[in-house]
Amino acid sequence: MVEGPDGECLDDMIQSIAKLLLREAARRSFENALLRRGLMPDDATARSTPRALIRSLKAFPVNVSFPRLVRSSVPSAVIEAEYLLELRALDHLSVEADAVLSAFAEQQ
Repeated sequence: MVEGPDGECLDDMIQSIAKLLLREAARRSFENALLRRGLMPDDATARSTPRALIRSLKAFPVNVSFPRLVRSSVPSAVIEAEYLLELRALDHLSVEADAVLSAFAEQQ
């Protein structure tokens, strides 16, 4: 994504995604996920700025080939973890984003 005045703000994107979720339970789950990440419904500043344009869209199936933390392989003493991925190094794992979005929408 790149910042630009003609782009969408976070609230625009949220509304677009919410329209795709046909079931009430899916919409509630989406809203709860936003809350868990600290995005409050009344936070107009966070929801309206910045405006961004999508430069490209990639999707990655999270399977055995994808670098990830798996609870069964992490010691129980680790209660929270965070990591960053270099997505350019994972280009060979990317799939068509439309296929992933369609599959997700079908599950809802």
